[in-house]
Amino acid sequence: MLKKSLNLCNMSKKSLILFVVFAGMAGIYSCGKEVSHEQPSLSSIEKVLQYKWNLVSINEFSGTGVDSLRYEGTDSDYFNFLVNDSIYTYYQSTAGSGIYFLQNDTTLLVGDGISFDTVYIRTLNSHLLVLSQPDPPGGPVVDTLMR
Repeated sequence: MLKKSLNLCNMSKKSLILFVVFAGMAGIYSCGKEVSHEQPSLSSIEKVLQYKWNLVSINEFSGTGVDSLRYEGTDSDYFNFLVNDSIYTYYQSTAGSGIYFLQNDTTLLVGDGISFDTVYIRTLNSHLLVLSQPDPPGGPVVDTLMR
C-alpha cells in the first residue's frame, strides 16, 4: 500500500514537473512574442502627418505682414515625414534631411539632432498640411503642403 501511494506521489511530482516545464516554455514563448520589435502605436496626428507631402508654397513674411518671399512649389518639391522620425525635403533644387519630434498635437520640433526649431501645425487633415514658424531669422514662415 505504501508503494502504491509512493508511486502516486511520484506521478504527481512528475506531472508537476512536466506542468512547470511546459508552463515555463509557454511563458518563454509568449514573452518572446512580447519582445518583438514592433513600432509603438501611432497617434492619429502621426498617422496623417507621416506621408510624402507635395510642397505648394513657402511664404516668408516681413514685419509688416506683407509677403517678403513667396516660393511656389514644383511637381518635384516635397516634405517626407517618415515613421522613424526622419524628415526628407526637396525644394528649390536642394535636398535636405533631419529629424522631427511631435511634441503635442500642434507642435513639432524639427532639426539636425543638435539644435531644433519649433514648428506649429496650423492645419492637418488627409489632404492639407500647413506649418508655421513664427520667429525664424527673416520673419515668420508658413509652408503649405498637399497630398
